[in-house]
This record gives sequence, structure tokens and C-alpha cells, in this order.
Amino acid sequence: MTVGHRLALEQLRAVEAVDPAALEIVRTWKNPYGLLVVDISITCRGVTSTADGIQIRKRERFHLVVPDTFPFQPPSTFVPHRRWKGSPHVQWGNFLCLYQSVETEWNPSDGIFGHLDRLFTWLMAAGKGELDPIGAPLHPPVAYSGRDTPMIIPRVDTPVVKAVPWFGFAQLEEHSGSRIDIIGWSAFEGTGSDDKPVAAAFLLPHRFPFEYPKKLAGLLAELDEAGVSLERLVAVLRLTALVNDDESIYVVVGTPMRGTVGTDMKQHLTVWRIEKKHVGWLKNSMLQGDDPRDLAEKRSALRDVVEEWAEATPVEWCPVREARPEVTRPRDQGSPMEWWADKTVEVWGCGALGSRVAEQLCRSRVRRLVLRDRSNVSPGVLIRQNFEDADLGQNKADMLRDRLLRIDPHLEVVSESTELTAYCQPGDPWANGADVVIDATASPAVSKRLELLRKARPSNTTNVVAMIVGHEARDGLVVTCPPAATGGPADAIRKSKIEASRRPRLQRFAEEFWPDPPRTDLFQPEPGCSDPTFVGSDSQVTALASTMLLAATNQLRSPQPQMTATFVALPSDENNGATEHLAFPPDFVLADSVQDYEVRIAEAAMAEIRAWIRASERQRPMHETGGVLYGERDDAIEVLWITDAVGPPPDSRTSPDGFVCGTEGLDDVSAAIRTRSRDASRPVGMWHTHP
Repeated sequence: MTVGHRLALEQLRAVEAVDPAALEIVRTWKNPYGLLVVDISITCRGVTSTADGIQIRKRERFHLVVPDTFPFQPPSTFVPHRRWKGSPHVQWGNFLCLYQSVETEWNPSDGIFGHLDRLFTWLMAAGKGELDPIGAPLHPPVAYSGRDTPMIIPRVDTPVVKAVPWFGFAQLEEHSGSRIDIIGWSAFEGTGSDDKPVAAAFLLPHRFPFEYPKKLAGLLAELDEAGVSLERLVAVLRLTALVNDDESIYVVVGTPMRGTVGTDMKQHLTVWRIEKKHVGWLKNSMLQGDDPRDLAEKRSALRDVVEEWAEATPVEWCPVREARPEVTRPRDQGSPMEWWADKTVEVWGCGALGSRVAEQLCRSRVRRLVLRDRSNVSPGVLIRQNFEDADLGQNKADMLRDRLLRIDPHLEVVSESTELTAYCQPGDPWANGADVVIDATASPAVSKRLELLRKARPSNTTNVVAMIVGHEARDGLVVTCPPAATGGPADAIRKSKIEASRRPRLQRFAEEFWPDPPRTDLFQPEPGCSDPTFVGSDSQVTALASTMLLAATNQLRSPQPQMTATFVALPSDENNGATEHLAFPPDFVLADSVQDYEVRIAEAAMAEIRAWIRASERQRPMHETGGVLYGERDDAIEVLWITDAVGPPPDSRTSPDGFVCGTEGLDDVSAAIRTRSRDASRPVGMWHTHP
């Protein structure tokens, strides 16, 4: 006797000692498999049996089969009779299904005490017919599958079944000897696509027994009672056999037993396989002749042959794993990543970040993915990029496309070998109808190119996201730019740099992404011939990519999206990890009519200018006034940012006729602004008024 067996007996004897009338150990023995079986008798006086429930006597016997691994696995519970056969949650006629999921509901620490408590709960519900209460998932019927039958995966919803059975065919797609998908349905009048195998299908309007028949005779009897005559059954099977070229054929049986109790039930599908050796007989059983009496005799003989065949033939049920939308719920239901479903997304850069992000988007059921990258897979990148040894030497976008199609063959994936720094011409379509464009290159040149394209041809529907990883893959930065934002990714990254430099709690991120002086110890994985990159593991990159994508998703699905930035820090010896979020108000945008630049004035700078104007109006009405502007001019994208503004220096001269800006103290002001912005805000011009 194992340690687990002894523990189970000790706990049962402890219960018996408290009240022998409530629980009695009748006897114990070892079954042929060496498992401990304990025959117990318990009182059921508190259990009420209704007309709709299982009829439970005042005292009942149960056999507890205790596994060697008890208490880490629960006992199995049988009744030594078959009075409850056919009832829900009673399998094989005498096995009680006490747990919906042993993995999640069984607690080893509860031991026999917890198992007995579950048994009493089951009896109370069974007696009242409430094992499947209103609003709870209905326990589907049981069909015990064979060992070598293939898994059947229904992927499309069934036809609507009304008062009479639906006869027809399920269109099949064979992936391997162990898997077949159901990809469509067609009525009896047509078998569907000529190049696809089909299964006979009978979708019924009435429920089947909880436990499906093991013998063909029992199945035929249930089908006949549900309105599927023997002649109709054989006719559909024969036509199916003719279509499928002497292979094994499959029969789909549907009953309305899927869903929650009290609602409209969906079809519960089971699939029966007819082996190849029986298919020839079906083909040759076609009734022929013109004499009605002759046909009647043949029908009678056919029925006798079929019934004889059915008595001796077991039903080979196949395991069915559902993927129909009408009966399954996505495992990410309710999560932010649901936002991506049916979206079109472009991923620019298929390296460490892009390859991970693309796979996560694939698993979030995007409708279309466009992958852009012109580089090839090299040996070193396998450390942390989503590729395999067999991909070496191939284009990254192409290999990532193939990987995603292995995950979801129905996803529309386009791969393009694109030189992103030269992609499109300003004014050409750059978003291609995408809902989101994700820049995962971490390249300043690509970021500026995307900024230029977005500025030259604004999109009313396309969001832009950009991601950057720190030099040791401990930190990440993700920015989001909705269509209405006044800037793109380069603008958002610049604003992130300025805000991180100004706020003390963000100084560590400022030092990571924009060190002053710039970092000189750049990492080259293949010295002399490779681009500098960051140092970090696959675990770090995956964690950063996931966290940044989730942060971007939360911003994109916001009711009022705006340009944002999120800094992410992974837990380390120095910190416990952090996420810092910034939101940027829109700039005031002016068009430069001389050089066609776009002038973007920050809200804070505009507020400063207006404050100086109001002060001048109070002190010297009708006097012109002015000051100095600080920001950055970018000739590559033809943008002038105005980030800071100051009022007139002390030595300025003002009058109703003009304004002469002084210079006293400007050196100190300029130095302070350049320092707190890490050189992102420098003198770029002046402002003045004309009252």
C-alpha cells in the first residue's frame, strides 16, 4: 500500500469515527491495476429527489478508486449499479463526473474531506436535476474516441437547424493523418467543392443521450428516433463514399447541446469514422431496378444486412476540438489586445522588436499584416529574434511571414523587402490603408522618414507607433501618434526627451536614451562589419516588446487618443521595474509660406508668449513687445519646433512704433534651456507683437 493509499484510508476512518451512521467503510481491496478501492456507504437523508432529478435512495454505496498519487490526484468515484445510467455527469453508466476540471478544482490539501464534500454537493444538485443550472455551461454529451482516429476541428458555424433534421455534407480539409478541419457546409443537393473531401452530416433538432452509443446499432436507433431513417442514412453515406474515392469516410452528428442552460442551444458536433473496409460495401449497396416489388424486396434485404452489420460494428468516434465562433470564446476575451482584431497593420522592421510584435499581433487575430524589412537572417540574430536556423540567409520579412502563416494559415500576410529610409516619396500614399503603422526599427533615419511622409500626406485613419530599446535591454520607450496628432514618431520622441530631461523622476530614462555626453562604448556583435546594437537576451526583448505593445494598445483604444509616450523599465537589481506615462497636448501649427516649413509651437511656449503680451498691455498699452524663441530646426523633414519662449531681456527697447530686443542675460537663459532639454531646445528666432 502506497503512502497515498494509507493517507486516504486514514482520512476516511477519521470521518467514520466521528459518525459511523453517516459514513461506513464496508470493505477495501486492490483492483487489477493495483489501485486501492474503498467501498463506502453514506447516508443521503438530506438529499431531495425531484421528478426531474436522479432518484437517490436514503442510503447509497460508492466505490472510491484511490490512485497511487493521492492526494495530488483525486479518487475516482463509481456507483455499484446502473440505475443512474444516461443521466448527465454519469459516464459509462456508473462513473460520477464530480469535477468540471480536476486541474483547477482539485486541491490536494483538502484530501478525502474535500472529495466527500464535492460528492455531497453533486448528490444535492443531482437529486434536484440541477447539475446543469440555468445560466451555467451545459456539460456536452460524451463520445469516447478511438486511439488512432484523427482530431476533427470545426472552424465554421453550422447551418441553422429548425424543426426537422438537416441533411448534407461537411466540407473537409485534411492537414495530416491526425488532423482534419471542417471548413464549410453544403446541403444534400450538392457536395461542395470537387477537390475537397466531404463528410456526411446530420444536424438534429433534438437532444441525444448524455452518453453516446458505442455500437453502431445503438447510434442507428438514436438517429432513427431523431428523424433520420435508415434509408436516408444509407443514401447519404453511399453518396459520401462515392465522392471520397475509397477512403475512410466520416459522419458528423450534431445535436443542440452546446451553450448555457436556459438559452438557445448550439449544435454539439461529434464525428464517426467508417473504416475503409466498409466503404466499398456502401458503394455497392445502390438499389437498382424498375419493378416496385423488386425494389421493395431489395430494401427489406438491405435493412436486414445493415442491421446485422450494425449489431457487430463499434462506432469509432473521433476527438472533436471546437474552433467555431458560435461555441468558442477567445482566450484573450476582455483583454486590451482584443482591440487589434480585424485590423490592418504594417510592421516596419522585422528584427528583435518587430518579429516579436508581429507574432503577438498574429495571435491577436489582426486581419492583415504587412511586414517590411530588407535585411537577411544572420546567425547572431537567432539569440533574440523570432527566426530559426533554417531561415539563415533568407529575407527577414519573408521568413517571418512563413512563420506567422504556420501559426494562422488564414491570416493575410504580405512581406516586402523595403529600404525604409527611402520608402515612398513625400506626398505618395505611405499607410496603404493600414489602421496602424509600427516602426520597430529603432532607427532615427526611419523615424524621420516616417515623420516626413506623415507630414506631407496626413492620414485621417492611420495611427503611428514607434518603439525603442535601451542599450542593455532594461528599458524601453514606445510612442503613439493618432491621426489627429500634430506630429509623428520623431516629434513624440523629441518631446519625450525634453520631458524626461526636465522631470527628476525620469532622469534615469533620459540618461539611458539620450546620455550626455553621448555613449561611446557601442556594442558591435561582429566587430568591424556589423551595425552597433544593444546588449540583451531574448527574455528581455520579449518582455519589453510585450509591455510596450500593451502600453500602445491601451493608448490606441482610448476614447480620446492623443500623442503619448510610455517609458518601461524591467525589474532588476537596481529597481523593481516601472512604467511612466506622458501625454502631449497638440502644438499650434503654422505654415511658413517662404520655405514651406511647418512651425510647431508647443502649448507651454504659446502660453508664455501670451503671458508676456498681457503684461505688456497692462504696463505700456499699445507698445510693441517681444522676446526670444527656443526650439529646433530640422531641415530633413522641414519642421521648426518652438519649445520655449522668453520675454524681452532687460535692455530691450519698446514703443508704439517698434521693438528692439536686447541681449542682457540671454547667454545664461540659453544655457539653462539647452541643459534642461539636453540640447533639444536652442535659440531659433524671435517673436514680437504689432498692437
